[in-house]
Amino acid sequence: MENGKFQFFKGVRNCFNMIYLHDKRYLFISMFMAIFQGIVPSISLLVSQNIINNMQTFSKSVKEILVLLIMYLIINIIPSIFQSFYGYYRIKFNKNFEKHIETMMLEKSLTLSLKDFEDDNTYDMINRAQSQKGFNITILSENLISIIRESVSTLSLIVVLSQFQLWLIIVVIVIPVLKSLYSIKLGKEQYDVSVNRTWKERKAWYIDYLLSKGYAYKEIMVFRIGSKLINHYKKLKEDIISQDMNIAKKNFIATLLCTVLDSIVSAGIIGFIIIQGILKKILIGDATTYIQAVQSIKDNVESIFSLFSSVIQDLFYTDLLFKFLDYNCKEDSIEHIKIFEKIGDINKIELINISYKYNHSSEYSLKNINLTLNKNDPIAILGKNGSGKTTLLKILLGFYDDYEGDILINGKNLKDIEKDEYIRKVSCMFQDYIKYEATLKENVAMGDVYKSNLEEKVKSKLKETKLKPSIYEEDGLETILGTWFGKKQLSMGEWQKVAISRTLMKDADMYIFDEPDSSLDSEAGNELLSLYKKTFENKIGIFITHHIQHAKKITNNIVVLENGKLLESGRHDELMDKKGVYFNLFCNCK
Repeated sequence: MENGKFQFFKGVRNCFNMIYLHDKRYLFISMFMAIFQGIVPSISLLVSQNIINNMQTFSKSVKEILVLLIMYLIINIIPSIFQSFYGYYRIKFNKNFEKHIETMMLEKSLTLSLKDFEDDNTYDMINRAQSQKGFNITILSENLISIIRESVSTLSLIVVLSQFQLWLIIVVIVIPVLKSLYSIKLGKEQYDVSVNRTWKERKAWYIDYLLSKGYAYKEIMVFRIGSKLINHYKKLKEDIISQDMNIAKKNFIATLLCTVLDSIVSAGIIGFIIIQGILKKILIGDATTYIQAVQSIKDNVESIFSLFSSVIQDLFYTDLLFKFLDYNCKEDSIEHIKIFEKIGDINKIELINISYKYNHSSEYSLKNINLTLNKNDPIAILGKNGSGKTTLLKILLGFYDDYEGDILINGKNLKDIEKDEYIRKVSCMFQDYIKYEATLKENVAMGDVYKSNLEEKVKSKLKETKLKPSIYEEDGLETILGTWFGKKQLSMGEWQKVAISRTLMKDADMYIFDEPDSSLDSEAGNELLSLYKKTFENKIGIFITHHIQHAKKITNNIVVLENGKLLESGRHDELMDKKGVYFNLFCNCK
């Protein structure tokens, strides 16, 4: 219980701190409005009570009653004016705050490692947090402020009702309290269900994406899997709906029972007040005021507990957001803060006894790799699928740092080097390169957005990769590629040339090309070989390919991987003389 209270107050504090740091005025303005709006209804009720009683008893002149009417009018108009200004201010705050949270989440995403995105549990956490964004925090803060408003209103109404019968208050609030406590329990149950079924919701979203975005249209049509995917989607949705309806059923039964009992109790209380009026123990204005006070107290108490239930539910969800933002954030003491080294140009890279295995795997993907990379001595890496080429590439790029062995950059350990400094000096075309739904200029310029004279350099790189000018002759570099925002879809080979151009935009010390010829025909692939050789001049170069003929034309330094081991390395003729794996690969490619 104590832990639950601690988590509640911690969650509220985190939300308010985030709002306060974004806009200090918002909380103070909202608090003032809550107190103001909480007091006004009771004042309005007392003024109307006074007016009706005076009309009944004729104890005041018409002029005095008119003054009371003007007061009543002012009391009701001013809050409406304030609320209009506050409503506009709140909308503006919510929009900016949501943008602030979304930006924080995007910035946080940049700090995650590749392994985080490859881990199911972490990815689920990211997915759950992204579904919340800043929405739940603003709703939670508004609900808490509403609780303050309703509490102030309830207390002021209790003062009004205490002039009549104080015991009525206890009778009024019993059923709303019981109903609200049960709602809180159901809210916790709904949260647990939502968290546990995240993978189902993600799966349903993915099927929706495949079917509605055209991403997998060709395979869906050819393999006739559309109906199977839809049936799977329906099954997932039915499971989700079934869980929600189970909770909705419980809520329906509880609400129905409480509503009936509440109506009976309310009717009894109102009847009691009316009888007191008939017996002339109270005036008509008093009776009207007390009936309204009883109803308002009942509504306020129900609203307070309903809001409190929502706050608890919102806290469950905002906790997902804070877990994401706090993920892997370690507040190390000054003694334990690691100072990373900076490096100049990358002249030499040494891989010493590098081994690696993925989480939850007992098999090594790389085993005792020893390799030296030098300027002006590019290497070609060959190997079958699953030989470890991609894993080696990820380690070289610093995406994985839980490998065994050492990687030395100019004699310095890669783990001691500032990653951002290192990655600035590396350019890589990935096998699964991105086809940005953006202009041709933006697609290529992504390689180095900090360059000046971007347009001329983009044109230069497109010319080097021999992308057909006819593709963009109508709108030039502003041609929008893809079909999400434009109408120009490229062939896989053309997309690959765009990706190669993007890689060449960056002035790097090391260039890596992972299967740059996988979608190119033999003629187009051969045309670009001289470009790769030129790019590798006075640079560290890595060329990963299945085309052995291309590898031997680019470099004399060839490496062969198989089952995570570096089996062979050397010149083409040396490897052919060994009649090993390389020899067999070469013969099979003829």
